[in-house]
Amino acid sequence: MKFLPFKLTASLWLSALFLLTSCDDWESGSQSNFNSSAGDLEELLGELSVDGTYNGTLTGGLAVSNPLQGTTTTLFIEQSGNSLTVTDNQGQSTYTGSVSEVLIEDIDPVFITTGQTLATFTVDWTGSDLVSFGDDIVFTGTIELIYEEGRIPNTILELSGTWVGTFFLNSTISVVGAEADGPDINL
Repeated sequence: MKFLPFKLTASLWLSALFLLTSCDDWESGSQSNFNSSAGDLEELLGELSVDGTYNGTLTGGLAVSNPLQGTTTTLFIEQSGNSLTVTDNQGQSTYTGSVSEVLIEDIDPVFITTGQTLATFTVDWTGSDLVSFGDDIVFTGTIELIYEEGRIPNTILELSGTWVGTFFLNSTISVVGAEADGPDINL
């Protein structure tokens, strides 16, 4: 019985030593994702832009589910600082808005999995939908940066939210669903 703690301690030390020596290369990063740090990833994500061509992901390839007139299948988002300019595939309407600072998820770069949200941006814009008789549009939603392993680029930007159109006293509420290619992040 006197030797039980010693045997247990010795076994733990040998296991730790085996684990440490089984890695091929500690310095050069030959192990995929081995030298990534959460701080580096946060810095990279903090510099991201939500610029992109967002193609509809709703039924029938729609980006906006229920506009008063027309068919919106694509939204073109341009970002300058925290300001957004948004146009659609119909080409007659321009909306202006903003993007919040990025909310970076608490993640460990070594254990990122496909489908995991890396960051979330809150976005909003307003304007007049000239295809729908000048509906006043108010959009609020989010853009999530989602990791997709085995895809180039390896992230997507997924837009979702609520599109409210008001014409005189009538309002329509639509769901928005669209996605764009995100950046290729080297983890």
